[in-house]
Amino acid sequence: MKTKIQDMKLYNSIKRANNELQLLEDQKKEIDVYSLAHFDQLHYNGLNAIDNFISEFRINENSKILEIGSGIGGPSRYISYKTGAKVTALELQPELNEIAIKLTNKCKLQDQVIHLCGDFLEHDFESEKFDYIVSWLALYHIPNRQYLLNKSHNLLKKNGVFFAEDFFCYKEFNEKEKTELKKDFYANYIVTKSKYISDFKENGFSELRVQDMTEDWKNFVCNRLKNFKNNLDMHLEINDASVVNDLLFFYEFVKRYFNKGSLAGIKIYGFKR
Repeated sequence: MKTKIQDMKLYNSIKRANNELQLLEDQKKEIDVYSLAHFDQLHYNGLNAIDNFISEFRINENSKILEIGSGIGGPSRYISYKTGAKVTALELQPELNEIAIKLTNKCKLQDQVIHLCGDFLEHDFESEKFDYIVSWLALYHIPNRQYLLNKSHNLLKKNGVFFAEDFFCYKEFNEKEKTELKKDFYANYIVTKSKYISDFKENGFSELRVQDMTEDWKNFVCNRLKNFKNNLDMHLEINDASVVNDLLFFYEFVKRYFNKGSLAGIKIYGFKR
C-alpha cells in the first residue's frame, strides 16, 4: 500500500491546532503569533529559529519571501508580523492550508501572508520572483531534489537566497530503516551531508553556509518528549486520546532515530549570484 503524508502521526496536528485555537477562544485570550506559537511552529526551536533567520538576513518590509511546505503557517505568519515582509506560504495538503488560512485571518495578517495550496514542483508562479525561498523541516518529504533546487534557483532574484533547515543522515539507512522512515516519517529524501551540499552546488547555488544542527536538535527532541509526557493530563484535557497518542508516538520515533546516531540536522543556505 502506498504511503501518504496523511499517514504520519504528526498529521494529527490539524486536530490539535483546532483544539488549541478553540481553547484560546473559550478563554477569551488574544490570538496572535505568540499565543499560537506553542502549536503552530512545527519545526525545531520554535520562534528562536525564525528570529535567527530574520536577524541573519535582516528581513524587512521590502523582503519578498516564499516558504515551501508551510504547514499550518507558523513561520510565515511570524516573519510577516515581525518584519512586515510579504510572505507566500505554499502548502501541498488542503487540510493544512485551510487551517493555516484560518489562523492567519485570526491574527489579522491576511494582507501580508498569501496562502497557496499546491505542489511546489508543479505550481506555476508565472513571472514572480523572490528574495528568499525558505523551508523548515519540509524538504525531506519531497523526492525530486534536483528539480526542486533548480526551480528554486530560477524563482530567485539575483543575489537571492535559498534557506533550509532539514534532515540528513550520518550514514546510509538500511532497508528496514528506510521502510520505517517512509511509513512513519514520510521521508522521501534523506541523504548524507556531502550529497546535500553537492545538490546545492549542482543547481547553481554558491557561497554555501552549512551548520550541523544535530546536537542542538537532539536536545530539543529529548526535551520536547519529556515536557510532553510531564504534561499529558493537560494535553488530554484539550485533545482526545488519539491526538495525544499519535504525537507521543511521533516524538518518541524522532528521538529514537537521533539517539541511534543516524538521523542528523542541517541548516544550509546558498546564494544565486
